[in-house]
Amino acid sequence: MKNEDLIFLVDEGFYITGRGRILAGQVIQGKIEIGDKLTLVKINRKVMLKIDEYEVTVKGIEGFRKSNLKIANEGDNVGVYIEGQETFKPAKGNLLVSGNWEELIGLETLGN
Repeated sequence: MKNEDLIFLVDEGFYITGRGRILAGQVIQGKIEIGDKLTLVKINRKVMLKIDEYEVTVKGIEGFRKSNLKIANEGDNVGVYIEGQETFKPAKGNLLVSGNWEELIGLETLGN
């Protein structure tokens, strides 16, 4: 497992006019920085099966009473502004990930 591998557990996803799509949740592993190219994953958590995935870019990070953060580290609860996926509505349990995340969480892929 490399240090740069990220797992961000989405607690809530919503849209704010003028700001864009926001994912609220916790950095379980790794770190998030503005400009990171990440994968937003929709999964069925009961059977750990990947349903779909989308490539996104981090445009901003905010914490409780902290705006304009440059980085979020493991354990931080933050809101992450993303760009690149306008139609998918993120929900609780989705993941924002990078690196070798499928192997890390033991996820199966549809069609495999």
